Amino acid sequence: MGRLDAGDVSGDGKLVASCDYEITSTDGDWQDIVIPLIYVEGVGEPTKMNVIISASDYWTRSSIQAGTTLSADDVDFVYYSTLTSLEVGGVAVPDFAADKYVYDMGIVTALPTAESISAVAKSPRANVQVTVDEAAWQVRIVVTNQGGMDLDGETSHTYTLQYASSEEYPGYLFANTETNGAFGWNNVNSTVRIVDYKDGTCDFTLLNFSYYEFSCNGMQNFGDIAVKGATVTTDASGVRTIEGELPEMLLDSGKEVSGKLNGTIDADGNVDLNLDLNWHNVPDSSWWYEEVLIIEISFSSDLKGEEIDGYLYIVEGEYGIYEDDYKNPIAEKMPVTLLSAQVTRSDKPAYPPIYYRLVLKDVTFKNATADITVPYIRKGTEYPQFDDASEIPIGLPDGSVTNYQPYCKVDGGTTDGVHYEIKFTMGLYDEGTRLVYLFCFTTDPVTAGIDSIADGEVAIYGADGAIVVDGFDGEMAVYGADGRLVKSAAVDGHAEISVVGGFYVVRAGEVVKKVIVK
Repeated sequence: MGRLDAGDVSGDGKLVASCDYEITSTDGDWQDIVIPLIYVEGVGEPTKMNVIISASDYWTRSSIQAGTTLSADDVDFVYYSTLTSLEVGGVAVPDFAADKYVYDMGIVTALPTAESISAVAKSPRANVQVTVDEAAWQVRIVVTNQGGMDLDGETSHTYTLQYASSEEYPGYLFANTETNGAFGWNNVNSTVRIVDYKDGTCDFTLLNFSYYEFSCNGMQNFGDIAVKGATVTTDASGVRTIEGELPEMLLDSGKEVSGKLNGTIDADGNVDLNLDLNWHNVPDSSWWYEEVLIIEISFSSDLKGEEIDGYLYIVEGEYGIYEDDYKNPIAEKMPVTLLSAQVTRSDKPAYPPIYYRLVLKDVTFKNATADITVPYIRKGTEYPQFDDASEIPIGLPDGSVTNYQPYCKVDGGTTDGVHYEIKFTMGLYDEGTRLVYLFCFTTDPVTAGIDSIADGEVAIYGADGAIVVDGFDGEMAVYGADGRLVKSAAVDGHAEISVVGGFYVVRAGEVVKKVIVK
């Protein structure tokens, strides 16, 4: 039993680990000491070990002196379950220490991946497992040893990187006050930021709040309005309820406000929040006569307006040229919902005429389905006539964008409060050809152009989950977009053929129609 190098070992023996540690005098006091074993890399693990504790130089017997004593107690092997370093994305965790297990990592918009975590265990034989917990907004690194105890008596240690989530929610702002000095707002584009600390608290910020003041004759920008330390409670369905108090704060404009915050954010990110503000007036201000103005602000992910169920006809023509609005449509009688939302524009306050945002919901166009939004429609002075919309690019469901004059506009529309007809003109290039699509929305299931079907004429249109055929006797065939026969049926005057949603070509005798089914 001498000091041997790995090459000096004979037979099947292998040097696995070694230590040579000199114990200095403790002057009669007990001391805790940790003696490291130096393992040979890549050799393996020992199944048995011989430990020698000697009161003198064990290797030089002649140096043993009479009267020398050494007392050793509670001798045990140590199995480390801690880290020596911890990095995220190649950057060391600030203030890392092996015996510090929780770290506040600050605000991020997304958690790091498990692959971006580099954790080096003190023991090369310890197991390191990284878990990313989206719900708790944490990254946890669990270090487990080989089955014995570490210096503190534990067999594993967990390092927790606690992040705060920062999410911005785009939506619409609504503001109301009974004071004559300011106007209410409707469906104005806005954004709120929620910083959730995952400890039952969050910070709320309404970004870049502006308000139109009559006596100042224009828009006033007040900056961010922030509620710090609001409480967050989450129910079983994932709905977060947020409540907070806004003590008096000084805005960038110099105004002082205070108030209360309450509302919810559901598991899908739909936001409904209310912020009741006490707007404190300064004594020499002429903005309002009141010393304190109460402004009720609400923020929602959804437009608020009137939803009208109806039907959509899509007519295709060359640049600015198409025949009768409802003649030979490429899609007809498509069930849709029109959302009519009154809007106060930030650059045009709520003076007459009133502006509206019109949304055709769930429109199927070229085998794609999406909403079509036309912002800022100006309602004429003589209700119910709609005037032209601003000519602006509009995204279509298939991903194409109206990209030349007249872009998209409302050609006009009428309503008696019950029946609506609104015509949207969409212009775009289709494989180098200038085309215009007329989207005709009507609340009447059959419009005047189709209502007067002459004897012998055939009407074919898509309904909800079906293809409808009227005025035909004989065999009809339904083909898919790929040209394959989907269904055939005998028709005696009227038939409704159940199909899944999509694009179809229907042949009834000599009549061939393209139909979109929802």
